[in-house]
Amino acid sequence: MRFTTAIVCLALCAVPEVHASANGTRAFDVRDLIAFDRLSEPRVSPDGRSIVVTISSLDLEANRRRSDLWLAHVDGTGLRQVMSGADQPKSPTWSADGKQIAFYDATGIYILDVATRKVYQVSDSRGYGGFDWK
Repeated sequence: MRFTTAIVCLALCAVPEVHASANGTRAFDVRDLIAFDRLSEPRVSPDGRSIVVTISSLDLEANRRRSDLWLAHVDGTGLRQVMSGADQPKSPTWSADGKQIAFYDATGIYILDVATRKVYQVSDSRGYGGFDWK
């Protein structure tokens, strides 16, 4: 009985692959999962109207993920990239007045002016694990 069950399971598992190759598409696999962009570290602005997130995407040529900071309204409209860098910006944190966003990357700690999109380096500390506005 177990042998018959195993054969039926194998046969059923093969059906999607046969169907996928017959119509010119392929089955979803782990490569597809790895290639998904990943959204992380969402932070809502103090006024509750905007959100900053880190979105990482796969860079196949460099064989690594690339992270960028994106800003949007909390309803999902107005999505725009505000920081892109090879040094992987991380841990975006809003200032109390919502006019600036602090973050860090492999080269230090930075402050992004939301209105002008100018970035100022405030520290060259490397490997910093987190911070908070005081």
